Amino acid sequence: MKANIFIIVMAASLLLAACQSPAGNKEKTEEKAAATAGTEEKKEVFGNYAADALNGIKTNTNTIFDQAELTVVYIWDLSCGSCKEEMETLGDIGREYAGKGVQILGIARGVDADNEEEAAAMAATASADYVQLIATEEMEDKMLHKYAEAPVTIMVGRDGGILGDAVTGTKDSAYWNSEVEKYHSKVCVNDHPADCGVG
Repeated sequence: MKANIFIIVMAASLLLAACQSPAGNKEKTEEKAAATAGTEEKKEVFGNYAADALNGIKTNTNTIFDQAELTVVYIWDLSCGSCKEEMETLGDIGREYAGKGVQILGIARGVDADNEEEAAAMAATASADYVQLIATEEMEDKMLHKYAEAPVTIMVGRDGGILGDAVTGTKDSAYWNSEVEKYHSKVCVNDHPADCGVG
C-alpha cells in the first residue's frame, strides 16, 4: 500500500516537473513580453520641417531641437489676443534658462508676405527674442492641424519626441517654470555643458 502511494506521488511529481519545463517557461515569458509591448504607447514625434524664421533665416525643426535638452514650442497666430503677453512670459523664461539645456521656439501660423512684418513686430514688441518660425503647409498638414485654437504649447525633447500633452490657452510664469523643470528633469542626460542646471 505504501509502495503504491509512493509510486503515485513520484508520478505526480514527474508530471508537475514536465509542466514546468524551461520550454514552457520560455513560451510564457515570450507571451508576456509580447503583451507588454502591445500595451506600450508609441512616442509621438514632432517631425522635421524646413521653415523660414521671421528674421529671414532658413532652418529646420530638428536643427533647433538638437540645440537643447528641452524645447518649449509655442504655437501662436496674429489673431490671438492673449498670445503677446504669454510670448513675453516665455521670452523671460527663455532668458532665465539660457545655457541650462532649455530653449523656447515660436511657431507663427497664418503668416504670409502680407502680414509677415506685422508678425515680426508683434514678436519684437513682446521681447520674444527666441527663434520664431513661420508655419509651413507641410507643418500644418502633418502636425499643427491637430490644434485648432491658439495658443498651443508643446514640450519637445532633443530627439524630437513630444513630452506629455499639449497645453492650450495662456498660463502664467509660475506654471511655465514648473512645467519646464518637470519635463527637463525627465530628458536631461547632462551631455552638454550646464544641461542639468535647471532647478
